[in-house]
Amino acid sequence: MSSPRYGWWSYAKAMVRAYPQLHREYEQLHSQKVTANISGMPGGGGASRTTEDIALRRLPGTKQAEHDAVAKAIELTKGKVYGKDALKLIDLVFWKQRCTVTGAAARINCSKTTAFRYHREFILLVGTCFFEKMEN
Repeated sequence: MSSPRYGWWSYAKAMVRAYPQLHREYEQLHSQKVTANISGMPGGGGASRTTEDIALRRLPGTKQAEHDAVAKAIELTKGKVYGKDALKLIDLVFWKQRCTVTGAAARINCSKTTAFRYHREFILLVGTCFFEKMEN
C-alpha cells in the first residue's frame, strides 16, 4: 500500500470510522426526555424551554466538527449519481468493517478501480468538509 498523499488522510479515515458512535452520542443529546419531571413544587421545577435546550446541545470540542463533516459528506454523496453505491461501500468498509475495499467492490458489483475511487472521493470530501468547518 502506498503512503497517503495528505498528512490528514488517516485522521479523515478515523473520523469516518468513528461516525456511527458520534452519531449515537449526537442523537442522545437531541432526544427529549419522555418521563415527567416530578417535584413537590408547582410547575415541576424543570426547565420551561426544553425544546430550545435540546436544539442547542452540541458534542464537546472537535467531536461536533468531525460529526458534521462526515454528515455533510454523506449528504453530498447521496446527491451524486453513484451515491447509493458509494455509501454502501463506505458502510461495508468503515462502519460494519466486513470487507476490504476490494471485497466491497465485489459486493456492490463494481470494478476495483471504481471502488477505490468512491473510497478516495469520500475521504477527500470528509477532509474538505472538516477543514471548512474548522475555518469558520
